[in-house]
Amino acid sequence: YITRELLPSGCVPLIWDLCCGSGCLGLSLKHRFPSASVVLSDISHAALRVAHLNSSRLGLPAELLCGDLCSVWLEHPALRSQVADVVVCNPPYLSEPEFYALPASVAHFEPPLALLGGPTGLEVYKRLADELDRCVSRTTTAAVWLEVGHTQGRAVAELFGRTGMWGEGKVLQDYGGKDRFVVVKRRSV
Repeated sequence: YITRELLPSGCVPLIWDLCCGSGCLGLSLKHRFPSASVVLSDISHAALRVAHLNSSRLGLPAELLCGDLCSVWLEHPALRSQVADVVVCNPPYLSEPEFYALPASVAHFEPPLALLGGPTGLEVYKRLADELDRCVSRTTTAAVWLEVGHTQGRAVAELFGRTGMWGEGKVLQDYGGKDRFVVVKRRSV
């Protein structure tokens, strides 16, 4: 989805993979758009070690930053005066009931920090809807791509829409027909 949307616009100068985990989203975009600058950030040092290893092994340079959501961007001396043109984000989005119902094979493989999004699963999205405005380009081509739980698409799109800064969110389905991504763009001025 993402590369098809970006193809018409050509070059993507600054991509931010927020909650990057292994870095797969940001590094895939770096591979597809070699001239883009890519920033990978996560709150987990362990995740960033994996992202760094992947970046090195694949020969795809990226800046790696450790911190909590948007504060990592706003507190970085070189970045706080810049804005991202594209943000991709796979945040923790499971609600507490969903998290505690996970099969052991999943619960023991992934750390809770990577999965648990709060009591409703929407808490991280609420923060992002309020905070991303300061980190994303003000052009109407700037886009935020969010992975969501299969029942969260409309709710996440509405969270961003309520801020007044973002246009109507577009909910996209995965190959199984379930809601999987929400893409939001700047509201036209």
